[in-house]
Amino acid sequence: MAFYNIGWQYTDKKRAAADLAKLMRRICQQKTVHAFGISEVFNIREDDKHQLRQDIMNIILDELNADSAAQPVWIGKADVHYIFVWNTNVLTCLLYEVISCGIQEQAERKAQYFQFVILDGDTLHVIHNHSVSSDRCTLTVDRRKRICSTFWHYVADKSSAAQPAVLFGGDFNCSRFEWTLCFTELLKTESARRTVQICRSRPEGGHKGDNAIAINVRTVQETSGFGRSWQTKKEAFSDEHDVVLVPIKWGNGQESKNRAAQLVSQRVRIDARPTRAEEKTHTSTGNDLKVEHYRQPQRRWTPKSSAAQPAGVEENGEYPASVDCNNQQKPSSSASPPTGLKANSTESESAADANAAKPEHHDANHPPARDESDKAHFDHPGLDAQTRWPDTDEECMFEAPSLSLPSAETPLYSELLGKLSAEGNEGLIESLADMFLYGSLQLKQPYGSAGHRLVDRITPYALGLRVEHLLKVTAAQRSHQIARMASRNDPRAASWSTLIFSTNDMKEVMNTWRKDPATWMNPESFEKVMAMETRQEYHQACKKRFNTMLFELIGNKSLVETIIRFPICSAARPACMLRDFGKTWQNCNDSPQAHYAREISQKQTKPRLSKMIHGQQMRADRGRWIADWLAEDWNNWYHLNAADQNIWFEFQNGNMGCKMAELRAQKQPNFSGVAERIALELQPAV
Repeated sequence: MAFYNIGWQYTDKKRAAADLAKLMRRICQQKTVHAFGISEVFNIREDDKHQLRQDIMNIILDELNADSAAQPVWIGKADVHYIFVWNTNVLTCLLYEVISCGIQEQAERKAQYFQFVILDGDTLHVIHNHSVSSDRCTLTVDRRKRICSTFWHYVADKSSAAQPAVLFGGDFNCSRFEWTLCFTELLKTESARRTVQICRSRPEGGHKGDNAIAINVRTVQETSGFGRSWQTKKEAFSDEHDVVLVPIKWGNGQESKNRAAQLVSQRVRIDARPTRAEEKTHTSTGNDLKVEHYRQPQRRWTPKSSAAQPAGVEENGEYPASVDCNNQQKPSSSASPPTGLKANSTESESAADANAAKPEHHDANHPPARDESDKAHFDHPGLDAQTRWPDTDEECMFEAPSLSLPSAETPLYSELLGKLSAEGNEGLIESLADMFLYGSLQLKQPYGSAGHRLVDRITPYALGLRVEHLLKVTAAQRSHQIARMASRNDPRAASWSTLIFSTNDMKEVMNTWRKDPATWMNPESFEKVMAMETRQEYHQACKKRFNTMLFELIGNKSLVETIIRFPICSAARPACMLRDFGKTWQNCNDSPQAHYAREISQKQTKPRLSKMIHGQQMRADRGRWIADWLAEDWNNWYHLNAADQNIWFEFQNGNMGCKMAELRAQKQPNFSGVAERIALELQPAV
């Protein structure tokens, strides 16, 4: 399906219905659209334009039925300021009504309601609405909620299913967060809905209202490539909007016996590249392609706030963190290595623990190492990664993101969202998720988290449940550390609600957590690790899986550490910490020190600088020993081989000292890691 707000005013004589019809036919052909809703066809109060809207619809239908004039397959309805047309070969309309939006003080607000059945028997309820927002017809958050509540209850009365498949399209003038506000009260529990997804005209950016909501029906995110973002005003036939595509995966089976799934839109494109036909059209007309719109935008920190105008917010995991955040008991002792471990490990525990100070490799630019044995795979490209555009439409399938609706199953998330709302920063969680959660990581359910075990590997894991699990796990680690501090009579433990952990505290938290794999690793992986023969293999496997577990929680290890270090959950005003984290992380991640740390962490074609310095130091020590030996007896010279003679010459000429100075001059200050840098910058603000 497709929805488009064209913003056509009656006084605009430059637009022609024939041009609109040709544009709609082109979109339907290129995007395999089977139903198309056009909103804002003249002013909503202009009831006298009803016949004119009918005439425009007939022109559209004539164009769409041009290839099937003998037996037209496209029909439509034009009422209020809407035109909605559909293909009868795919959709059968059982019921159509013009319904009120439930705003008595603005009775002119009305919408189109359709009840469709597709060929395999699935039922879809469609609400086609444009929520006008102007000086004369203001649209408040309360009115948005009342509109959605009216429509949802209307569908519930018309449906026999407990979870009806519903599509809200048109232009509700709602950002992602405003949608969340509207549906939080309507869908209070996870059992009340299977999925609540949002489809947008483009994955990022675009007009606020260019989106659609799909409830209890799975949809695919597809960038339309049509509208003001890609075309001129004349070509787009809209003042400032883009086309919203809603490719639907049928097979809901809620109001039918037939559950066979069928993807209506077989040609799914999520990228905004021009199609071959579009390239040909632009080339023939001499218009330049807007290349900047055909590239996946880099994910940058863009905090979303609603202080003045609310902005949009937005498989089975293997590494559990199944601990009770309400358990104030002292944490269990760390699991000791298997008794069968050999003692020939070359890496000490202290050296491994010091690795915490090394640069972090598991944020957006550095996904965790892929664990082939445990199938821990992610599509999480870095900010500077090169995008490979798929050659076929089927390669572009991307599940539409879900709204993060708080519920009874998410008390910690609900409490945090309430605090953020009080500060007008409700969109912070969504902003952080947009930065760090994308690709296949969205589908991965952290082990030990609430909700159903995902088996289709297609449906994104609910963000609300993910954040709830993140808060639960981090709160548990804070409580464990505070318990350890209290057992040592550390006076800081008394102020636990405002306590900020030090660097040494964080090392103790992370090392103790990592060394107790039974609390965070799934049984299958734990069994594999315990069966390893050497201590080094065991240690490396635990460290690798631990970093992967941290990454799976929210897509950013630094964010997990920050939530543990700072009292996010108990803070009265957590917004400043989360908001500053996003900005600081971006700055730290783009810093020269972070780039250098990432560079040296990669596989090198030449020896590392530290190894070169060590080698040069060994040569200097050898040269000094040779010089002392020759000073005792010059005849020892004849006992030196050619290599040692060259070393002596370098030592005597002072070349070794020069080379050592050059190498040491190349050394960079130790990089404590992104998490530590963020903590240092956040500390003064807390």
